[in-house]
Amino acid sequence: FGSFTIGKHGVDSTAALWTLSQPYGARDWWICKQTLTDKIDSIDVIIHCPKRYKAIAIGMKKSEQVIDNKRITHWKHRYPVATYLVAVAVSEYTYFEENATFNNTNLTLVNYAYAEDSLEASGFVPLRKATMQLFFDHFGTYPFARELYGETQFGWGGGMEHQTMSSIGAYSYELMSHELAHQWFGNKVTCGSWQDISVNEGFATYATGLGYEQLFEGKFWGLWKRLVKDLLIKNTQTGSVFVQDTSSIERLFSGSLTYYKGAWVLHQLRYIVGDEAFFEALKNYLNDVNLSYKFATFEHLKYHLEQASRTNLTSYFNQWIYGEGYPLLRFECQKFNNNKTIIVNTSQTTTKPSSIKHFDLRLPICFYGKSRQDSSIRYIENEGYRHAIFDLPFEVDSIGFDPQRWVLAKDTVVYKSTPNDIFFKVYPTLLDQNTPQITLIYEAQTTTKISIVDVLGKIIWEQTIPYDKKVLKQIGVEMLSSGVYVVLVYDLGKRLIYSQKIVKD
Repeated sequence: FGSFTIGKHGVDSTAALWTLSQPYGARDWWICKQTLTDKIDSIDVIIHCPKRYKAIAIGMKKSEQVIDNKRITHWKHRYPVATYLVAVAVSEYTYFEENATFNNTNLTLVNYAYAEDSLEASGFVPLRKATMQLFFDHFGTYPFARELYGETQFGWGGGMEHQTMSSIGAYSYELMSHELAHQWFGNKVTCGSWQDISVNEGFATYATGLGYEQLFEGKFWGLWKRLVKDLLIKNTQTGSVFVQDTSSIERLFSGSLTYYKGAWVLHQLRYIVGDEAFFEALKNYLNDVNLSYKFATFEHLKYHLEQASRTNLTSYFNQWIYGEGYPLLRFECQKFNNNKTIIVNTSQTTTKPSSIKHFDLRLPICFYGKSRQDSSIRYIENEGYRHAIFDLPFEVDSIGFDPQRWVLAKDTVVYKSTPNDIFFKVYPTLLDQNTPQITLIYEAQTTTKISIVDVLGKIIWEQTIPYDKKVLKQIGVEMLSSGVYVVLVYDLGKRLIYSQKIVKD
């Protein structure tokens, strides 16, 4: 990304110098140990420049003096830091600072902005303070609280999370919050390999989403999720969050995979383990003595999420971090019993079956009544649950599949018409070991096929019944072991016309 650059800005073409060393550029401009296995425990940076300019580095400014028209500025940093997070910047800057308190921690916030953008930069200070408080609450104390947090404008198009002094190319909430979040995720705990870069970038990207959820009365949260999900559906049919080729800068910094899919994987994890366990795990991850101010991988993150949630996440990480693609779901829905009984048949393929044939899912389904005040959330569990019956206490007007956008999947929903001239009844629906049979009684105008299937869709019993307007069919159930089953009735066109869940205990 240039490593060491001298450019210009503003209508007066003011000179500006900046560095950007991620991932492999630190060695281009200073003698260092460029590695993700060891951090410097402290550093001093002394910059000589013409006196008209201000010189910025990381940490705290220790001294500044002008000698013979030269400005000499000494910065010192006394926290462990990865070499790619060390930076300098020199230009004509407008400077402003503010002292603030977050959870009893006093912190100095500073800004170095180009004159032409200084008004816009100052306008972001209140929002930056609110975001800092949000991150204090969810991630813990700012990791470099003995020094400061600042932003320095530079001539690059994006931003860079230089430790204690983020470099900002332009002023937007997404960029400001992203680089601030990196001070926890990326700086305090740094990816231990560029293959695991999303433990930096995925977290910083999701932190912006948390800001939209909690700082703007939630009014941008739904929009952010929709835009991110649409982007991922379009661009991540293949490719994993885990980086296979770290020699490709384009792949390392893939917006779709490293940033946004990395963020969505975290979003799904929050849904799977719940808010309490999710945020507890993040704090434990950041404060782990083996990781704090050191390096981490996806496996370290997995460990802390499993410990906090008491959930085995091996399958999830294999599918969503190391695997490729996402699920393609098809739902076939029918309404019975005056729209109070809903039958949903599901099927799943994936965008990259050579990588993942089926994703384990717990997909929320919301049923709404006509007043929209009646609603009920239910779930379809994992990829194999082909037939689901939902009995609701109200007439269902509409159905929402994953209405809160927790799951990355592309879905197709098909509503099938239900014949009005058919009556069915199965009894009993709760069986014990002494129940010899079930009785199916119905009226139909066509030859039908009756099946009994288990919850994985395996056919246990099946028979074709010739047309007879009134049918009384008794089916022995000695072949059924304890479990949940579904009685399915199809017409000759293979259209499902009836479904009933039965349970044998």
